[in-house]
Amino acid sequence: MHSRGSLVDELRAIGLDARQAEAGRPESRARGEGWGRRSLLLVEIRGEPIRWVNVVIRIQGQTSQHTNIYIIPDSSVSKEGWLKGVRVKNIPVFGRVVGIRWKGKMAVSLKRRLEQDVSLSQTLIRLKEDIEIRSDPEHGCWTLVSLGHKFDLGAGQLLQPAPSAEKWECYKTIARHLLGHRGT
Repeated sequence: MHSRGSLVDELRAIGLDARQAEAGRPESRARGEGWGRRSLLLVEIRGEPIRWVNVVIRIQGQTSQHTNIYIIPDSSVSKEGWLKGVRVKNIPVFGRVVGIRWKGKMAVSLKRRLEQDVSLSQTLIRLKEDIEIRSDPEHGCWTLVSLGHKFDLGAGQLLQPAPSAEKWECYKTIARHLLGHRGT
């Protein structure tokens, strides 16, 4: 398994001002604590709309799965909701992906804002990224999770790697849309 410092190093390698945060910070509870889940590592990112990366482990039977949860602070988040990017194909099931439709329980204006960003949709399609966004008024933030791209470490351990520079830019674009939207 990667060391705790390797995620920080990988984030620094793509040009981010990243450092491991001290244990027990409230940000580690944003989507990180609950039944069968706990926060392993919290990384602080300075100078970015995504201020934290919470590495969460979920244990189910003999399998453990590590997920990177990207946290975007926003004190204006007022109610819970979620969105998931769904691939739109030119022919159902077997067709070529031609767009991203955002589905879930969140303001229509935010869905529309994300769907109208053609560059964002094209990048998500090219990177084969499946994204889930949640609002978390309890912690005053948005959370963003990539639903795919896990590496098998053997013995039933799955690890989500650090994003590439291009993925980070895509995540930042989503964060800017979330921060630019009010009235969730």
